[in-house]
Amino acid sequence: MKRLLAIFAILLYTILLAPQTIFSLPAPANPVWPEYVVHKVKRGHTLSMISRLYGVAVEEIKKENGLTKTVILVGQGLKIKPKYRPALVSWYGEAFAGKPMASGEIFYPKNYLVAHKTLPLGTWVELKNPHNEQRIVLQVKDRGPYVGRREFDLSEAAAEFLETKEAGVTKILVKIVALPS
Repeated sequence: MKRLLAIFAILLYTILLAPQTIFSLPAPANPVWPEYVVHKVKRGHTLSMISRLYGVAVEEIKKENGLTKTVILVGQGLKIKPKYRPALVSWYGEAFAGKPMASGEIFYPKNYLVAHKTLPLGTWVELKNPHNEQRIVLQVKDRGPYVGRREFDLSEAAAEFLETKEAGVTKILVKIVALPS
């Protein structure tokens, strides 16, 4: 009887409390996002830095926001229509399994998420593999990568979904679709 209870407890734990370690969560659906993102200017931000981040020309940001000069103020909200831009990505997996991410959540390689050095945690980004047109929308939940000129680190599941895992490090197209509120 004790053995049966122990087996039951292990199965219950495995199924209910640690599903990410056994089952792969389905790829998130690609929801419809607003056409514009409102970027809140922080100290050190410049129009050229913001334009690179969103893949939009400085002149387009100025025109959209009625700016006549390149001066922006801390706390100012800039309305931006993001575009795809190239980014160098890599992926991370089992070596980090079970460890906490910058968001405080536990990392599981089979979950769909992405890491970035500076984007606010909770930012939603659309990633597109230009070689096969595969697209996915993921949330930034961790910090990194801290190797070379890589900009994003995909979870193993996301890299498999986009079919970039074999390459290890590759260029894809990225578009910021929503900032955390």
